[in-house]
Amino acid sequence: MEERKSDMRHKKLAAVLSSILLVLTSLNIAMAVPPKMNDNAMPIEMQDAKLTEMAEQQVVDNNPVAEEKEINADNTVAAQPVRQSKPERNNQVAVSRHSTYQSRHNLDSLARLVNGEARGEPFVGQVAIAAVVLNRVESDKFGDTINEVIFEPGAFTAVSDGQYYLQPDEQAYKAAQAALNGWDPTNNALYYWNPATATSKWIWSRPITLKIGRHVFAR
Repeated sequence: MEERKSDMRHKKLAAVLSSILLVLTSLNIAMAVPPKMNDNAMPIEMQDAKLTEMAEQQVVDNNPVAEEKEINADNTVAAQPVRQSKPERNNQVAVSRHSTYQSRHNLDSLARLVNGEARGEPFVGQVAIAAVVLNRVESDKFGDTINEVIFEPGAFTAVSDGQYYLQPDEQAYKAAQAALNGWDPTNNALYYWNPATATSKWIWSRPITLKIGRHVFAR
């Protein structure tokens, strides 16, 4: 009887030890084998860093004016745009090119010439007449002042036939002022003529820039 009880205790002990050993074995296996990952997976920290990098690059790519870093003399970093469109200069836009000629006397002289030479012409054609005078002042081929250019012998029909001395209308003054402000629709022309009345063959040898109304303009 005692022998049977001892045998049963040994079997129970063996069963308990076997269960403990099974648990320990399972724990060791779980700790030794890492969780399976997809082939394209990466650690969370690396994923966050990659997404941040992609987002920052997207901001740069979508920025129409990228920035270039430049080291100042005091070793500080200054950001300056490297792509900046510059504004194109249109020769027909006022740029105050003739600001040095702004005076009431010059305005009156130009208006009188415009009125005598281009009365009835479109406004841009009247501005063009005044612009030719100012282009001549800036050229070394003609006089140094507006009056010197206007009163050069044989230069303008309006002076020869006396129409220069008529009272200019308001549009003539506006055209003269526009030219004084810098508007030159002639592309730097120095000459103009009416093909219907011009008799000089030499004038046709000049490089023509454009035609406005009844007048042809040339350099």
